[in-house]
Amino acid sequence: MGLAVFFGCSFITFGPAFALLMFTVTDSPVRVIILVVGASLWLVGLVLSSLMWYALVSLCGGSDPNLQLQLLAAVAAVAVFIQEALRAASYKLLSFVVKGGPTLSLQQKAFVSGLAFGLMSSAFSFANILSVSLGPGIVGIHGESSHFFITSAFQAMMQSGLQVCWSVLLFSACERRSWARGVAVVLSHLLSCGLSFLNPRYCLSLLLQSVLLVAVVMWSWVEAGGRGCPCLLRIGGRPLTKVEAVQYSALRSPVEH
Repeated sequence: MGLAVFFGCSFITFGPAFALLMFTVTDSPVRVIILVVGASLWLVGLVLSSLMWYALVSLCGGSDPNLQLQLLAAVAAVAVFIQEALRAASYKLLSFVVKGGPTLSLQQKAFVSGLAFGLMSSAFSFANILSVSLGPGIVGIHGESSHFFITSAFQAMMQSGLQVCWSVLLFSACERRSWARGVAVVLSHLLSCGLSFLNPRYCLSLLLQSVLLVAVVMWSWVEAGGRGCPCLLRIGGRPLTKVEAVQYSALRSPVEH
């Protein structure tokens, strides 16, 4: 049973992100470099947030559960600001790469950088849960929810998708020098972080995270220049126009010689 839960939750968490990685990144050396840069920046943010948490717990003490929860909420909020600052730094850094190499659009750079953030976020947030899923023991034996693993897997999966969309949106905001768009990205990230504190009310948390994911995906699609939904257009029988076809396939890696 533990092995089935382990593999099932692993496929849910990492399946979509690894599919995007295989089909849009691995066959382009430049995109692989951007992926590594994005993952490194995310790790920098993790180290800074961890140091802050360790310092606060050491100074304030960790015996009071209510105090621990307040410290956790404060550090989580600061971690969001650190992560978004590093995302903006990745925009500035990637603005100077690929000189003389394959031309990558702003959306392509944002997508690969966001995918790196998403993969690292999912891996670090779900690795410990996966190790526990192998057993021994049974979830819910003391009255807790038995849906802990499956819910955590879906939440980690949605986080990877949100990270991609946040990168697309923040890169666009930086390119257009739009403070309003940048603030909206940070606020949506804070909202997603806050929704995690609804656990163990997993149904409510998962539902609200799903609504947020759909809204952010639609916003990032429009922000990237998309019009309508290509899948729905194909189902409706209308062929894609040239602009829609280019937008739909913009993330595919170019053939390199």
